[in-house]
Amino acid sequence: GRLSAQHSPNHGSNAFSASLDGPILDTLSGRVTVASTSKGAMFTATDGGKLGAERTDSVTATLLFNPTEDLRIKLRAQY
Repeated sequence: GRLSAQHSPNHGSNAFSASLDGPILDTLSGRVTVASTSKGAMFTATDGGKLGAERTDSVTATLLFNPTEDLRIKLRAQY
């Protein structure tokens, strides 16, 4: 597995990700990754609203099927 976190005090930006991978069967392995990134506003509008702020969350799952030395099939889904 892997875990990563970042914080930038400029505009309050943060990033986090975690993944877990490994074999499921002799010929099948998998990985699941979750991630979240947020970026603070760079500007403030005249009405007090925040301009430029964004947030992205995602989950990715990957399966790798390797039945022979000459054949690899990768299936990936992301939300």
